[in-house]
Amino acid sequence: MTFLNPFVLFGLVAAAIPILIHLLNKRKLRTIEFSTLTFLKELQKNKMRKITIRQWLLLLLRTLIVVSLVLAFSRPALKGNFGTYGSHAKTSLLIILDNTASMTLHNEQGKYLDQAKEKALQIISLMQEGDDAAILRLSDLPASAMQTLSHDKQKLQSLVNETSLSVVHNTIEDALRAGSTVLQQSKNFNKEIYILTDGQQTTLHSPEQTNKAQERLYEPFVKLFYFTIGASVPENVGIERITIPPTLLQVQKPVTVSAVVKNYGTTRKEHHLVSMSINGTPVMQKNISLNGGEQGTLNFTFTPLRPGFITGVIELEDDEFETDNKRYFSVYVPEQISVTLVTQDQSQVPFITTALEVTNTVSSSVLIKQLSPSQLSTTALNSSDVIILAGVKTIALPQQELLRQFISGGGALIFFPTSDSQFVAYDYLRIIGIDKVQLSSSQPYGSHFEKVDLEFPMFSGMFEPGISSKQSIESPDVFRSLSFPVSKNVRPVITLSNNTPFLWLTEYSNGKILGYSVPASTSWSNFPVKGVFVPLLNQSIIYLASQIQLVALNTQYFPGEPIEFSTAQMKKLNQAAIHHLRLADPEQRFTPLRSYSKVTDGGATKTVFNAEPLLNVGHYYVIAQRETVMTMVVNIDSHESNGTRATEAEIRSLLASYGIEPNNVTLLTFHSSMHDVILQSRFGIELWKYFVLLAILCAIAEMIIAREKRNDD
Repeated sequence: MTFLNPFVLFGLVAAAIPILIHLLNKRKLRTIEFSTLTFLKELQKNKMRKITIRQWLLLLLRTLIVVSLVLAFSRPALKGNFGTYGSHAKTSLLIILDNTASMTLHNEQGKYLDQAKEKALQIISLMQEGDDAAILRLSDLPASAMQTLSHDKQKLQSLVNETSLSVVHNTIEDALRAGSTVLQQSKNFNKEIYILTDGQQTTLHSPEQTNKAQERLYEPFVKLFYFTIGASVPENVGIERITIPPTLLQVQKPVTVSAVVKNYGTTRKEHHLVSMSINGTPVMQKNISLNGGEQGTLNFTFTPLRPGFITGVIELEDDEFETDNKRYFSVYVPEQISVTLVTQDQSQVPFITTALEVTNTVSSSVLIKQLSPSQLSTTALNSSDVIILAGVKTIALPQQELLRQFISGGGALIFFPTSDSQFVAYDYLRIIGIDKVQLSSSQPYGSHFEKVDLEFPMFSGMFEPGISSKQSIESPDVFRSLSFPVSKNVRPVITLSNNTPFLWLTEYSNGKILGYSVPASTSWSNFPVKGVFVPLLNQSIIYLASQIQLVALNTQYFPGEPIEFSTAQMKKLNQAAIHHLRLADPEQRFTPLRSYSKVTDGGATKTVFNAEPLLNVGHYYVIAQRETVMTMVVNIDSHESNGTRATEAEIRSLLASYGIEPNNVTLLTFHSSMHDVILQSRFGIELWKYFVLLAILCAIAEMIIAREKRNDD
């Protein structure tokens, strides 16, 4: 038995009042002189016994009246039900309805979502007068379609009937957090939670969500019913992720797309078909064989025939769960690369500009702009894909800060030292973590290329397969060079015979820097007049420009996630066009974008755009006026592909962490009778009316017995 108003029980102290009155009113004996024989004959022993019994009955009845009234006001509730007798305790219900993508699965009873909706309607039909409820669908999170509890059964039923499948992935844990605020609005003692789900482990909680704290969001008497629809693990093969490895994005140059395919089922799959389409046209098909739980990687290649945005899809053959059989990606082959040459050494300018002009072909044209260090500005940097610092001895602090912000925001830099034979410290390199630069001594016979990292992406397609690093590149004669410290942050790409890096790569925040140890002039080496200079410089620029695009292209979104991106991820466009951006979905419906300024961890200020969460998978396009300036992909969360069922221990552990007592948790299957389960488990009967009736009956009995006493007197 549970008391809804337990503090009233202190009133039971009042039960002592009738007892005290009885003791205080007990008559004292008086001594009366009489003839013993005369009165003893008239005394009737049975009448004395009757008077004693009547007094005790009156005391008991008066005490029961007080106790019954106190118990009635304390509102006792008894677990169980007494058929048609008794009083219904008002109940507040929270129905958590799983409508995620995995609910498209079906068994002999039909689609999982339809079964869940049927159970939800049964729960609503059992609501009685005074009950209220709220529906919480996983696709609505973090918000909820119902922020408050409702008594309107028709409204609740309509919300259930309108529920459709969604590719938005949220978890039961997310729903429990959101649902706690809804149930806290209720003043009813009875509070019940119904979870209707297919029982996926990844729907219970994400692996990334490790709830350590005992938050106790729910009161200890809240009851929870966990209905699992479907029992078996589906035989499903899904695409876990797609990546585009570091490469050069050029016309007529092959691009590799890697797809990780996983067998989420329990049986082996033989020769499962996987195909790739580019711009809607099938271009390649492969197959893969996987044991249950095994994953493998397939590499597809395609060759861009023109610059610009390219959309692609990797698709699996049909299986039990078809929603995860497609995964989208996109590639941007730069139409034009904007290069800003910053120099204080005019001897290097002719070599650099000539080399870049030679390669202005149909692949990717290079637009060159020349500035002095003092002319560096936010506008100049934002309009550049790659900055070349050639022969720059010093940079003023304000321009150093602008350069640092540009690189940390995802910009790219190529460094050439000055032709001066005197040592220059290049203090401005410290802003990107390069320190302790040294000038090597003059070598009369010169150094040569000793080691070339042919696995480095910028060498892709430059040399014939099977050629060694010493055979592959015509080495210049290097008589003097800058020595850069090799560390975990500095990767040597080409190493000289004196063991110093000739070409190196380092990263700073989101940006990349390629550095040469000799100037682009003939003062320290004959590098600029060697045949390797032109392709190496151009490959450096294309590589850096490609990496900027790959960072954006490998960034994907899941349905329901907030969308946020910056101008660094888009094609270069003029300032006026930035204010007219729109987002087009796969159905070519347009949504305006919002923008604001954001300071990055590196201190850079950048313009950031965002939009409402996207609810469908596919390719999305950012449009400036009529031009596409960016593509983004939205793919289904791979957690939906994993049909492994949550164990009873996992379910109870999660619920306990939020304050739901283990003995108040009931785990059920589809075949469980909703009507019987609810009535057998609910705190369904309030007993206050019984105690009021008992108090009235005791009062009537007390009046009758007290009247008889007065008549006898």
